[in-house]
Amino acid sequence: PFEYLTTTRLLKKMDSSLNVIEVSRVAPSNTDSSESLTLPFTFFDLLFIKIAPVQLVIFYQLSDATRSFFDSVIVPNLKSSLSSSLSHYLPLAGKLIWDSLDQKPNIVYTPNDAVSLTVAESKADFSLLTGKKPFP
Repeated sequence: PFEYLTTTRLLKKMDSSLNVIEVSRVAPSNTDSSESLTLPFTFFDLLFIKIAPVQLVIFYQLSDATRSFFDSVIVPNLKSSLSSSLSHYLPLAGKLIWDSLDQKPNIVYTPNDAVSLTVAESKADFSLLTGKKPFP
């Protein structure tokens, strides 16, 4: 049978520790709008409303880079890139709101909205986590 494994559950199955280094909020950069923006759901959006939202996991294997390089260069660059991307796609930083008076939900972005970014490390087998090697 198929078993959906989140990264956290996978790490626990592998008897590995997960050390959360940082949890931060990343907001869109240089947004010109000081007002909230509303984007109504389309018919196609409604088809996917019961499916869990996508949560992207990006793995980096630091073989040559030091931890201080990762913390001082890679993480700030990831945050900057995410912030810049969000400024072009503001609804991705917004919230799903379904007012009882509306027939469909809306995605509402307000100027202080942001997305969550978690940076963590693990001693788990990188090949298993990335799917390069079959899970036992």
